Formats: sequence, C-alpha cells, structure tokens
Amino acid sequence: MSNQFSLYNRPAARRLIITLVAIELILIVAGYGLLGFYALHQQQQLGESCLVELVDKLNHKISYHEYDWSQITLDHHAVIKNYQLIIVEPTGATTVVKNNHDDFSVPLPNWTLSNKQSNKMFYDIHGFEVWQNLAEGYRLYVKVQYLPLWRNFANPIYLLPLLLGFCLFLYMMIQLRKVYDVWDKFLDNAQNLQLQISQGYQPAKLHEFRDHPELRYLSQLFNRHAYKMGQYYDKVRELTYRQNILIDTSPILLFIMSRNGRIVYFNHKFSQVFYTPFQPGSMYILSDFITGANKTTQQLLNSLENIQTYATLPVTNLQRNLYFDLRITPYYNRFGQLQGYSCGLQDTTDYHDKLQKAWVEDKFTTDKLTNFNKMWAVVGHELRTPLSGLVGMIDLLAEDKAQFNSEQQETIATLQQSSYTMIQLLNDMLDVAKLDAGRLQTNVTSIDLLQLLRQTTGLMVGNARRQKISLYIFVDPFTPRFIDCDEGKLRQIILNLLTNAVKFTKEGYVAITVDKTDSRHPLIAAKTSQNTTVSKDWLKITVKDTGLGISEKDQQKLFSYFEQANDSISRQFGGTGLGLAISNSFSHLLGGFIHLESQFGQGSEFQLFLPIPKFSLQPVYQHKTRNLRVTLILISPFSIFERANKVLSYVELSHHIFTTIDETVINTINNLNLQGLMPVFVIDDAALKANNHLLNNIHFYNDAIKIILSIESPKTLPPELQLQFDGYLQKPASLSLLIAEVNHLYELKIKKEKTNTHLPVQLAFKQFLQQYPRPSNSSVNVASTTPPVNNSNLLLDGPIQVVDEGHTNLESPNDAHPSSQKLILIAEDNPVNQKIAKKHLEALGYRYLVASDGEQAVKLLSENRQQIGLVLMDCRMPILDGIEATRIIRLNKDSVPIVALTANDSDDDRNICLEAGMDSFLTKPINKQKLIEAINHYMV
Repeated sequence: MSNQFSLYNRPAARRLIITLVAIELILIVAGYGLLGFYALHQQQQLGESCLVELVDKLNHKISYHEYDWSQITLDHHAVIKNYQLIIVEPTGATTVVKNNHDDFSVPLPNWTLSNKQSNKMFYDIHGFEVWQNLAEGYRLYVKVQYLPLWRNFANPIYLLPLLLGFCLFLYMMIQLRKVYDVWDKFLDNAQNLQLQISQGYQPAKLHEFRDHPELRYLSQLFNRHAYKMGQYYDKVRELTYRQNILIDTSPILLFIMSRNGRIVYFNHKFSQVFYTPFQPGSMYILSDFITGANKTTQQLLNSLENIQTYATLPVTNLQRNLYFDLRITPYYNRFGQLQGYSCGLQDTTDYHDKLQKAWVEDKFTTDKLTNFNKMWAVVGHELRTPLSGLVGMIDLLAEDKAQFNSEQQETIATLQQSSYTMIQLLNDMLDVAKLDAGRLQTNVTSIDLLQLLRQTTGLMVGNARRQKISLYIFVDPFTPRFIDCDEGKLRQIILNLLTNAVKFTKEGYVAITVDKTDSRHPLIAAKTSQNTTVSKDWLKITVKDTGLGISEKDQQKLFSYFEQANDSISRQFGGTGLGLAISNSFSHLLGGFIHLESQFGQGSEFQLFLPIPKFSLQPVYQHKTRNLRVTLILISPFSIFERANKVLSYVELSHHIFTTIDETVINTINNLNLQGLMPVFVIDDAALKANNHLLNNIHFYNDAIKIILSIESPKTLPPELQLQFDGYLQKPASLSLLIAEVNHLYELKIKKEKTNTHLPVQLAFKQFLQQYPRPSNSSVNVASTTPPVNNSNLLLDGPIQVVDEGHTNLESPNDAHPSSQKLILIAEDNPVNQKIAKKHLEALGYRYLVASDGEQAVKLLSENRQQIGLVLMDCRMPILDGIEATRIIRLNKDSVPIVALTANDSDDDRNICLEAGMDSFLTKPINKQKLIEAINHYMV
C-alpha cells in the first residue's frame, strides 16, 4: 500500500481518532461525575442518620433529666471530619460540644423568633448546618464538616471508569484499523480498476470483502462502472483516432486559435502549406501566416472580438500567391465566455485564378456586347430609314390602287404585307436587344382601355377575314374604362397574342375578354406569394381561340426567344418565335404575367394578368337602355357569346341568347313572351351555314328587325344575304355600336309604321350602307369617333360614342377649314421620307415647307413664323440635328408645336425628344392616321 493511502496520513482518519479520544474522555468524566454525585448523596444520608440519632439521644436525656452533655457525640468516620454542637437550654445557658479539632469552631448562632419556631437544615458540598428544636424548650445547633471527596479515589471502584474507557478505546482502535485496512484494499482495487481501464477490464476480488456487505456492494458497482468505462474508453480511443486521422489527412487547413489571435494547434495540411511543423509550447500568431485579401477583412482579423458568429473571410498568404476562404467559428465555455475560434482555410487559388480569367473574359464580352448594341442601334436606324421609305411608298400606292388592275393590286398587297412584316421583325429584334440590355423602361400614362382594345382588334380584322374566322370583344361591365399603364407595351402584348391566335386558327373564332379581378385570384396569389406590396386590383385580359392548341410539352418552351411550339409550326406558318417571348417580358415589365391554358386540338387561352394600382371609377359602359322598347334575340354558334348576357343585363336590355338554329330553338323563340317589346334578331353569320331556312318558321320573324353580325365588310357581303337583313354590324362589334344600330333601326321602324309607308328592302339596305364611308384601302384600320347616326335621337340615359372598329372614317381638317390652314414645316434629310411626308400632306390638303437639315429648319421657321403652324422634325439630320434645332427654337421662346420623326421607337429616344422641348413623337414609317391625329391635335 502506498504511503498516500496510509491510515495516519488521512485527515479523515486523524479526525476520527481525535473524535474517539474525546468521546472516551467525556465518558470517563461522566463516570467520575456520577461517582462524585453518589458520594455526595451518601454523605447526606449518613449525616442525616447521625443527626437523627443525636436528636433522639438528646430528647431521651432531657426526658430523663440527664443533663450531662459531655457524653454526647456526633461521629461517623466515613464522612464527617469535624462537627460542633451547641445546646441552648430554656434558661439561655449554652453548652458547646465538638470533636478534638481545635481549628474547627463556629460562632454562636443568632436565634431569632423565626428560628425558634421551626427546624432548619442547610446542606452544601462541604457539610451542613441544622437548627433543631428539642423537648422541653431545648434547642440544638449543629455544624458539620465533611471529609474531602478525593479521599475516595484510592478506592478501586473509582478506577473502574478509567479502565473501562481505556479498554473501549483500545477495542475501537483495533476495529477501526481493520476497517481502514479493508477500505485500503477497496481503494487499491478502485485505483487499479481506473489504471487498468486502458489495458483491459479486470474485475475486483469480491471475496476479500465478504465480511463487509457494503464494500462488496460498492465493489460490484465499481465493477459495472469500470466495465462501462472500459467500453467508453474504447469508443473514445476509436473516435480520437478517427478524429486525428480526419484532422491530419483533411485537405482543409484546420487550426484552433485563442481569442487573442494565438494559434494553439494546427493540422498536418497547415504544416505542409506554410512549411511550419507544429511544436507544443511554441507561439504561433495568425498574422505570421495569412493576411486579409482586402481592407475590410484585415480590419476584422485585427479585431477578432467583433466576430460573434460564423463568418467566411477572403484571405491570402503573405506572398499573395495563395488564396483561401477563412471559415471562422467562435466557441464558448459553459459560462458563455469566449474561449477561442475554430478555423479552417479552404484553398480557393484555382477559383480565384478562374474568377480573374472570367472577369477579363466578361469585361471583353461586355465591351463587345456594348459595341454590338451600339452597332445594332445604328444598323437598326439605318435599316429602319430605307424600310420606312419603302413602306411609306407602298402605302401611297395602296391608297391609289383603284388605278391598277387586279394583278397589280395583288402585287401591291403582297409588297405591303411583306414590308410590314420586315418592320415588325426589325422592331422585335430591337425590343429583344433592349430587354437583354435592361434599357427598356415603362411610360405609364392614363389610357382608355376600351379604345385601345378597339384599335388593336381593328388591326386584326383583315387577317381574320382572310382566315374566315370570327373576332369578338367582351368586356366585363365592371371593368374600369381608364387605367394607368404603358399604352405602347400593353398594345404590343395584346397585338402579339391576337396575331398568333388568328394565325393558328383555321375555323371558329378568336375572342378577347377583359375582366377585373383582385389579388385573391389563385394564379395571382401563387405568383405574388413572396411579394408583400402586391396591388389589390388586377386586370385579366384573355385571348381565347379555337385553333390548333398546344401540347403541355410544347408549352414549356413557348415563351423563349426564337422558339415555337415545334418545327412543323415554323415550317407551316413561319415566324421568328419572338412575339410571345417579348409579350411575356413586357408583362413582367408591367408587373404582371401571362398564363397559358391549352390542350392540343382544343384551342388555347392566353391570360394576361396586370396590376392596376390606379384606375378610374368610371365603368366601361355608362349608358342604360330603359327607354329602348326592344328585346334582343342573339344567335351565334359559339359558347363564348354567352358572355354578352352579363353586359346586356348590366345595361338593362331585354335579350335572349341561342347557340344553334334547330326546331327546338325555333319553338322556344315562338313561345317567347315579348311583353309588347319589338323583337330584334342579331344573327352571327357563322350560324347561317346550316338550317338558316328554319328562321322563316318564326311567326314574327318577318316583322322583326334583323341585324347580321359578320367579319365581312358591306362591300364583300353577298347581295342575297344583304337582302335578308335590315342592318349590319362588323365583327368585333362593340356594345355602343350595337345599341346605336338597334336604336337607329328601331326609329326607322317606328317612323315607317306611323307613315304607313314601306320602302323596298333593297332600298332600305342601300340607305343603311350609305351612312357608312367606304372602307379604307390601307391594311391598317384604326378606330374613328365619327358616329354613324345622330346621337340626339337615341333613346338612352346618356350619350353613346359609337365606334366602328371595321372602318376608317378620316375627315381631312383641310376640308373643314380650307382657307385657314397654316404651313407645315417638314425637317427631313432623307429624300424618300420627304416624298412620303409630302404625299400624305398633299392628300390631306395641307401646304408645306421642306428643310433638309436642322439649321435650315430654324431659318425657315424664323422667316415664316406667322404661316407655320406645325413642325415635323426628324431627329437625325446633318449640320444640326433635330434635337439641337428644337432646343434653339425653344431658347428663342417659340412655342410652335414640334412633332418628332424618328426611326428609333425607344423610351430613351422618346425621353430625349420630350426633354429637348418637342411636343409629340411619331415613328417611321409615318402612319397616316397618327399623322392626322397629330395635325388635329396641334392645328385644328
């Protein structure tokens, strides 16, 4: 047993021995105390017995008158050392009797009345005093002194506590020694178990503790814990081995750093990279190996206490030829105090080199792309200029095509279509370039949604007529009339969707529907789930067709640039695959999106969702028809026509809608309760392909007003079909035009009934056709606001603006004011564009001046200021361009209207023109209708 486990070296053992000695001393003292108490008690009893004997003797003598007091003694050698007796006679005589010790004497007692009347005795450790009344008036005073108590210690009985205490102490020390020997063995076994855990488990020998159950139980516990500790040690050793292997073979440079920047450990990879072996006890500083790759990182490395969480910092070695990502994580003790940092260095040298190379290549590509965009802008302008001249000249030929034969007219139409296709392709390519460059911006203004739809669908009437399909517009009555949006981009989106729908629809119809919705719509909610500032009100514009349909597989690539549904589509229908991609990009630019629903062979629905944060409360339809005593009977073969039900109900117009012509429908119509209303049949020409003869079976059909709804113009409508109807509406007919036509025919009907005169049907239809101008020869049909009937005669609650989407009714301002027209200054350097502008103005009856550059334009304007009412200014001209010329004009405080003419229809060009002081913006080729609108706005 080692000295450190010696019995007398243990503080607990020494404390236990001292405690036992103290207990033994207490027991001995207590024993002697009990013996002393016993001796005192014996002294008192013996003294009392002697006193009783003395009193009896004295009373006996007094009774027998024996007054010889000298023979009286008080003696008990066992306890009394000295005594003195004082006998007081009734006469007062006093007799003193004492033993032979002269040194013991007491004074005469003070006899008081109280003392005479009672007996008293006082005890203490040294003796006692007694006042005792005797017979016949005699009194006795006794003073006794005991022998000292220590005299009894010579008695063997007084040595018994000391002997018993010593024996007990000796026995307890022997037993304690045995217990400590057993505990020493137990502790030796426990120590051996702890030391042998690393060498293998060896259980303790339990037979050594057979007489000590508690130690045997503890040994069993130690054995079980030692077995588990052996298992844990094996696991820890295995994990430590794995950890060491993982750390030393890791490709990452791992190290642990104290909170003051001192490296306390690093792995083998760190040693290899920095050629520094790890030596315990050596001091390593982080700044000896790495430095920050930039100033911010170096500041963080200099103040590590600012790094409170995991961080990744770019660093480099001191030679700056190796680059790393320093991943640093602070760790804390159990009190939450920062202990240090666990760090790793990930080599990013290859990535850094590739990044530098990629940066150089990206810069080269960016510069190249920038130069390409500049070149494309120049090329686009240079291409647009001759194309504008080509389109303008072809349009001039198309306006005078009556002088050509049919073959020449067909050639002109082909040239016109091809030129517009080239212009559209060029515009699409320029839009793609702008979108890729991120330079396309929105120009949000308040727009008339209904007018935009009419104008856009009007452009597709010719294509729909050639495809022999129907074209419809249905606008929900609760849709706002005016919204804030980019008119140009919205127009192009709708036009692209309509163009594709008409192109890929061989039969049936193409319909555009407009509804107002909100952000709770499932598609909108799904698209804007991550946006917290989404607009509440949205517009849903749907272009629905009954065309080919698109498979789910082909839908995925449909909105990519230069992609079409499949190769057969491209071969059969042509196209570049840019329209839908541009429309989709424009919708995102406007804050919305396009959703496609389609099945192959069952048509398609392109749904455009746009947010409308600002819109007017004015509904799209403002008129009521309470005073129009008619009931409409609409017949169309297409289910989409059911949407008219909501609109007609909104304007309170009695109506019935049917989708077929058969015996059942005829019977239903015959059974209608007209309630005194005049029946008006509005029949879609698509429903007349079969069973139209059944209409004659309607008993009130011949007396009713009959209106045909057709995509054909009045000129191309078959004469035999014209004779069957009283009125005509060209698709896509608007509600305003429908109500105006019904009201016009209703008034004619009432007048005829009053005058009882009836014109032949052919003459009535001829008069009907004469109220419309002849259709324009231009392939671009634009809405006119010239009403075909007198609005003052309409039986409506409010005025209706009738719009004929199918015709162009252009009134030259010159015709209205032939003598008051001012000159128009044309500032254009290109001779072809000069010629086109002059032809348009000559056709409209305007006089003009021509300037070939900006300097000449400023000069002509100053010389003829009183006669010039409008300036058409080309932006790019030699000597002085249109922008600078406009600035000079505005610096001269001249407010003459200036309309920009440019081949670049971009937001940047538009903004430059407006900032220079121009009033409006026209793109080349010059559109005649837009030119007229500009002239009407600024001159008439």
